[in-house]
Amino acid sequence: MTKLLRTLLTAAVLAAIGVRLRRRARRVKAEAGGGAATAQLERRRPLWGAVLAVLAATAVTLAVAVVPLVPRASLGQSAVRMRPPVAAPATAQSAPSPSVTPTPAECVRQAAPVVRPLNPRVVRAVNRQWRRIERWLAENAPATRATLARPARARTIAIAEAQMNLRFPDDLRASLLRHDGGLPTPLNVRGMRDRWRAQCVSWGEEELRYRDLIPVGILDVVHAETGRMGVVGRISGPAFEDGRPSYYALLRDMADALERGRPLDDQRPVVRSGELEWVPLP
Repeated sequence: MTKLLRTLLTAAVLAAIGVRLRRRARRVKAEAGGGAATAQLERRRPLWGAVLAVLAATAVTLAVAVVPLVPRASLGQSAVRMRPPVAAPATAQSAPSPSVTPTPAECVRQAAPVVRPLNPRVVRAVNRQWRRIERWLAENAPATRATLARPARARTIAIAEAQMNLRFPDDLRASLLRHDGGLPTPLNVRGMRDRWRAQCVSWGEEELRYRDLIPVGILDVVHAETGRMGVVGRISGPAFEDGRPSYYALLRDMADALERGRPLDDQRPVVRSGELEWVPLP
């Protein structure tokens, strides 16, 4: 439609120019021929003026009629289509996501937490060994005695058991309810749970049988079913042959080593500035 309007306007302009040239030529001829020719030229002027008026009116009418028929949105879309397509910038969503190894189902198992009752005989036996340790520390290593952890909550132990879907042996629970980590093993309840999770994720299918092992130290573990203590090696796996029959046995052996000054697992107790240290045997 725009081309048509432009063509009509161009035609009107050219017609006007042509009429003007013809009138100028006739005027020159009339001046050369006399008054009669001039009178005849004056009579023809209205006719060409009418023609020009008609052409101009037609062009204006078409312009008014055509332009409103072209919506502005269409003109804008035409201009957009003429632009070259721009590639969308790369985003994190469009980038390929790295492959993630799924966590084994055994490492995310969880049961409802239940606070289980303790065997009173086990509690008395564990507390008896702790009193021996605490008394010796108070007399010989008060700085270490002051660092003994507070008791763990029975609910906290129950939640850790539920998240690991394991049952802590009674002697281990009784010890945690007196001191939540520290001597004789460094991990508290939450540390045991977190280390168990980290180890479980790194285990292969053949090593998932280790899921019943409760880490109580860097390498020391307690079997949830048998209660035996062992050491986990990176190559040989858990070893219980040279371990202790229970966590209670570890407490008793530590109390004996402190009171009698004898080694414990190839280390002897030494006190420096009120702090207990375990020094390897020469």
